[in-house]
Amino acid sequence: MTWLQTFDRYIIASSPGFPYRGHAPRAVLWHTTEGWRAEDAFKVYRDLGEACPHITAEYAGAPPSSTARAVTRRRFQHVPLDLASYALQHGDATHHCAVETNASGIIQIERVGFAADVLSDAELQWFGEQVLAPILETVVLPWARLGVYQGPRMSEAEWDSWQGGQARHRDAPCQPAGHTDPGDLNLDAILEYALRALDKKETSAMPDYIIRNGHDAGQPWLAVYPDSALR
Repeated sequence: MTWLQTFDRYIIASSPGFPYRGHAPRAVLWHTTEGWRAEDAFKVYRDLGEACPHITAEYAGAPPSSTARAVTRRRFQHVPLDLASYALQHGDATHHCAVETNASGIIQIERVGFAADVLSDAELQWFGEQVLAPILETVVLPWARLGVYQGPRMSEAEWDSWQGGQARHRDAPCQPAGHTDPGDLNLDAILEYALRALDKKETSAMPDYIIRNGHDAGQPWLAVYPDSALR
């Protein structure tokens, strides 16, 4: 099971997830908790029948008695990335959803905060480099560069045929009409920061050039890397 080693593991659901159906992981879907703290979100997940996402990410939190947000930068993982999580609804008593939204190749991230928040560039960079990039790197998703979905809420058929990329909770079918999260969260900027971080990491892993080391017969070649290191 795929757990991100640099994230805090916080188990909520009695089951660690369930198999994806019909799709390999193809997209990251963003939510907002509509609350100040990750702990408040954990309580909601439990109250809704263990309806947790894969990831909860908190850049800034504050106690209910305060309106000042202190920078916290916390990352929690609740479900392995290679299994489906539980945060999306898939129909109700009056509408049977033709697609199983949670299991259709979706990795779900809850951003601690509110849909109305306007994030600073520093926050967007952190969500890109420290939250999204590790997911894309670990799961090696071929759709990482497909971009951000732009359009009205998808129908069930559109959702099923969607190639993938980045999307918002409000874009998924079979959700209550009042779900408009995560608002105008700038997913393009978050994705750009994530891809830039991955490209930089990949580039730094490649040597600039290789030179002959005539003084050591056991190591006849040395690679010179962008950080000026010899290996």
